[in-house]
Amino acid sequence: MLRTILWVVALFIIFSLLYKVAFRKQVEQRVNCLERSASAESASTPLAAVNKYSACIGRNEMATTGAKSAGSTSDSRPMRCKYVGTWAATRGSVTYNVTLEADGRFAAEPGANAPPSPASITGAWSAAGNALVWVYDSGPVWPPDINPISDASSDAFTLREVNGSTTRYSLIEKQTPAICAS
Repeated sequence: MLRTILWVVALFIIFSLLYKVAFRKQVEQRVNCLERSASAESASTPLAAVNKYSACIGRNEMATTGAKSAGSTSDSRPMRCKYVGTWAATRGSVTYNVTLEADGRFAAEPGANAPPSPASITGAWSAAGNALVWVYDSGPVWPPDINPISDASSDAFTLREVNGSTTRYSLIEKQTPAICAS
C-alpha cells in the first residue's frame, strides 16, 4: 500500500514538472514571437503590426491544439467579420462608440460619461483565436494589447483588458461589407 502511494506521488510530481516545462516553453515562444513583431513594428503600419501579432497568436494556438485556424494567420478577415460594426464599449461608467471596419481599421469616439474633451482613439484591430488584438495609431504599447473574449453572443461580448478590467461591447449597428457577405 505504501509503495502504491509513493508511486502515485512520484508520478504526480513528474507530471507536474513536465507540464510546467511545456507551459513555460509555450509562453516563451509566444513572447518571443510578439517581441520580434514589435521590433519590426516601428517601420510598419498599425494594420501590418496587428496582423503580425495575430499571426503569433494563431501559430501558438495551432501548435497547442494541433488544429487548423478558421482563417489563415496572415488574413483574419473571416474571423474579423463577426465583429465588424459599431459597438458601445463600456468599462465602468465610461462608454466609447467603437467602429470596427472589415479592413482592420478602428475608431473609438467618446460616448457617455467620457472625461471632458477626450481624444478619439484610432488604429488597427484583428480577431485572433479567442481574442481581439489592438495596435494604436498613436504608437506601439508593450505588452501588446491582446484581449481575450468571453460571454460572446451575436450582439455583445466582453473583453478582458491587459490590466485585468473588463469592457463590455454591445452592438449598435452591424455592418456586412462585401468581403464578409460570402
